[in-house]
Formats: sequence, C-alpha cells, structure tokens
Amino acid sequence: MKRSLHDSKANVQLISAGIFTLIMASFLLVMGLMIMDTLEVDLTDTTGTVHNDTITPTETCATVNATAHCGFNAFTILHIVNASAPEVLTGNFSVLNGRAGKVCYTGNVGNNTAINVSYTYKYSNSEACFAANETTGAQGKFADYFDLIVIAIVITTIISMLVVLLAGRRIS
Repeated sequence: MKRSLHDSKANVQLISAGIFTLIMASFLLVMGLMIMDTLEVDLTDTTGTVHNDTITPTETCATVNATAHCGFNAFTILHIVNASAPEVLTGNFSVLNGRAGKVCYTGNVGNNTAINVSYTYKYSNSEACFAANETTGAQGKFADYFDLIVIAIVITTIISMLVVLLAGRRIS
C-alpha cells in the first residue's frame, strides 16, 4: 500500500509540471501578442496629412477614413469644418483615441451632420508592419476559442488528477 501511495504522489507531481508548462505557454503567447501589437506601432515611419475628410458623427463620435493604413497612430486634428457651410468649428472637438482615429465633436452641429476633418497621422508602408498586422489579426481569431480551450484544460487536469489518485488505491 505504501508503494502505490508513493507512485500516486509522483504522478501528481508530473501533472503539476504539465500545468506549469501550460501556464508558461499561455504567458508566452500573451507576451508575443503584446510585442506584435507594439511592433506594428513602432514601425510607423511615414507622416500623412488629409484635408477635408468628410465623416458623419453619430452620437458625437466618428472614425476618420485613413485608419486603414498599417500602424495608424499619432492622430492629430488640424481643423474641422462644417461640410454644408464654410464654417470652421473650433474648440468643440477632441480625439477619443489617437490610434483608432476617433473624433468626438460636442458643438452645435449635432448628430448625423457631415463635417470635414483635416488631420495628420503616422503610418507605415513596410512589409514588417503588414506582417505584424496580419499576425495580430490572425491571432485575434484564436480568442474566439479561448474559453473552450481553458475549459478543456481544466477538465483534462481534473480527470487526470482523479485517475492518478484513484489508480493509487487498491480495491480489496
């Protein structure tokens, strides 16, 4: 009886090493995603300027059209003009997220009214930026199955521990 109890303890120690390996692999995956995301922004080497980009804010915010450029960031508004009247709208706008290109306007124009935004931004045309963007996008699809993977790992760990502990018992 003493021998089988010792064997089950050794098997439990093997399972804990497997769990530690899974935790480390998860940690490295998350760190890799963070590095790829940062790499995409760090590669921006070109400055772009857009004049009179027509957008229509709904609920006071809208996204500019140049956000499709790889590594879009450092978004700065030069000025906003009402699209239906030659009136410069000053002081009533803000950048909600410089990397997402969201413009929020709290002035008297109102929702669903077209405005022309002139702005500068940084982006990249390098292959490295496109590769980082594709890799981050592809790994983002992995998150759809992440809950299932975690549940499968937990169930596998519990079943493995039960098998190891029950295998150590002898039925008389």
